Amino acid sequence: MTKKQINVKIKRTFPKGEFLKKVEHLILYYIAVNVAAFVMYGADKYFAKKKMRRISEKSLILVAAMGGAFGAYAGMQIFRHKTKHTKFNVLVPVCMAAHAGAFLYLFEK
Repeated sequence: MTKKQINVKIKRTFPKGEFLKKVEHLILYYIAVNVAAFVMYGADKYFAKKKMRRISEKSLILVAAMGGAFGAYAGMQIFRHKTKHTKFNVLVPVCMAAHAGAFLYLFEK
């Protein structure tokens, strides 16, 4: 599909810039939730080292499922946190694939 065909399809589907507004908000949401996930994984690693109260595993997985999977994965690798837990090694990449697939589906329509 060429760029011109995509633009024509978008113009037919969404009136005057409405699509861009929706996509812009979605992209801002994904940026925010991925930054939050990255910070949460880093903070939990810090809390673990200092023997402080930790962020629950459920919360860490939930933020990945809500769209922060790429930030969560980056946090896991950079901070070397939760990398030995099977639950995290399976669920975070599954969430990444699901959200990447949703984006591809959204932009193909």
